[in-house]
Amino acid sequence: MTEEEWLACAEPEPMLEFVKAAATDRKLRLFGVACCRRIWSLMPNRKCKAAVDRAESYAEGCCASHPLQEASENVSVGMLALRSEAAEYAATAAAWVASRDNLERTAEAAAASHGVAISLDDWTAEKRLEQVQQAIIFRDIFGNPFRPVMFNVTWRTSDALLLAQGIYEERAFDRLPILADALQDAGCASEDLLGHLRDPHATHARGCWALDLVLGKE
Repeated sequence: MTEEEWLACAEPEPMLEFVKAAATDRKLRLFGVACCRRIWSLMPNRKCKAAVDRAESYAEGCCASHPLQEASENVSVGMLALRSEAAEYAATAAAWVASRDNLERTAEAAAASHGVAISLDDWTAEKRLEQVQQAIIFRDIFGNPFRPVMFNVTWRTSDALLLAQGIYEERAFDRLPILADALQDAGCASEDLLGHLRDPHATHARGCWALDLVLGKE
C-alpha cells in the first residue's frame, strides 16, 4: 500500500491488513469499539452494549479476559431470539468486538447493520457509505504510517496533559482545538499533529493517534 492509497482508501479492511502485524491490541480493539458505537442505537439489548463497553474496558486494561469472553457468549446466546436483521448484524458486531477473533468481521457486521437499518431497498450502497466512515475512523486511530509524528515530551505540560485526560475520559473531542493551543504554547510546531487536532471536519474516537501521543498511549 502507498501513502496515496492509504489516504484515499474507502474501506477499513485493506488498511487493517497493512498495519495489523505492528498494531497494538488496544488500537485494534478500539477501532472495533468505535465501529460498534456508530450503530449504538441499533444494538438490540443491554447485553450487546455491555459487551462493547467491556471490550473497551479490556482494551484500556481495566478488566480481565474472562468476563470479556463471558460478555461475548451472552450476546451470542441472546442472538437466537432476534427477529430484526439489522439487530442481528449489530449483535454480531458486539460479539465479535468482545471476542476479537476477527475484527474485520466486527467492522463488516457494523456496516451491514447500518445499511439494513437505513435502506432495505439498497442496503449494499448504505453499507459502503458506512465503510467510508469506518475508514475515516481507522485513519483517526492509526494516523498516517507513512508520516509518523515524533512527539517531544516537553510538549506534555501539566496543562496539556490535564486537557488531554479530560477529553479522553469524557469523549469531549470538541475540545481538541484547545489542546492544540496548549501544545503550541509548549513549543509544538508539528503541522500534522496540530492540524489533526484542529480539523473541524475530523471524526474522532478513543484511540485517536494525536490524543494518544499526548497521553503516551500505544
